[in-house]
Amino acid sequence: MTYKIIPLSNIAKDITGITFGMLTAIAPVGKSKDSTIMWLCNCECGGTATVRSYALRNGATRSCGCLQVKHIVRLGKNNKRHGMAGNTTYKSWQHMKERCHKPNTTDYHRYGGRGITVCKRWLESFDNFLQDMGVKPEGLTIDRIDNDGNYTPENCRWATLRQQANNTRANKHITHNGITLTQAQWSRRLGISPATIIWRLKRWDIEDVFAPPSERKSRHKRGSSQHASKLTESIVLSIRSDTRLAKDIALEYGVSESTIGRVRNRNTWKHV
Repeated sequence: MTYKIIPLSNIAKDITGITFGMLTAIAPVGKSKDSTIMWLCNCECGGTATVRSYALRNGATRSCGCLQVKHIVRLGKNNKRHGMAGNTTYKSWQHMKERCHKPNTTDYHRYGGRGITVCKRWLESFDNFLQDMGVKPEGLTIDRIDNDGNYTPENCRWATLRQQANNTRANKHITHNGITLTQAQWSRRLGISPATIIWRLKRWDIEDVFAPPSERKSRHKRGSSQHASKLTESIVLSIRSDTRLAKDIALEYGVSESTIGRVRNRNTWKHV
């Protein structure tokens, strides 16, 4: 990784060359979200780390992470729980085993009940799990790349909640032009709501669902004669039962958002 050294202000303390625990500060290479200077450090183990300046000075960070790994491995030998109750990596390993191999666990029906298991290497040893997966990064949880596969080194990763949501069985995958994405991913890619995608899939040809307005069939184009000429009773009833955003409905029928609002509020078409 390439780092860009930043200049220090007159009030910032230069800690270049100073050693904190196993870390020696090399150079300032950026700022965190709270504007704290981040220092590139060399670790005695041969690794590197970028650390907030105050974390170095107050002793909160003393290594590149190698000390924590050694500590966890030492405490995790033979799967002993003593001293591990508060460790998030150990908890992830523990919960993974429970939901796959303990029928009385709340989520067992979604894992063990579906035949999902933990590989023997991980089931027998927290040490092995730690060596394969590393320390759990903050904000991430364990995720199976193949949602129908088992917990194994080659099928697991530390992932964000969004990545896991995209990978869930409940999230429908849609393939168009050789590209397979979830409804949520298509929504972000097209700039429309997931509800609109679902609505279109139920009523339109697949080509029209993902095409820009100018390339859709005439009956779907914004401002087409069918939609722009006037609303009909059936369309009005459809609008009133539609739970999507007004802007999405307006786009489908080639009318303004205010028109959708008047129809919904029965300021017009009162007899329907």
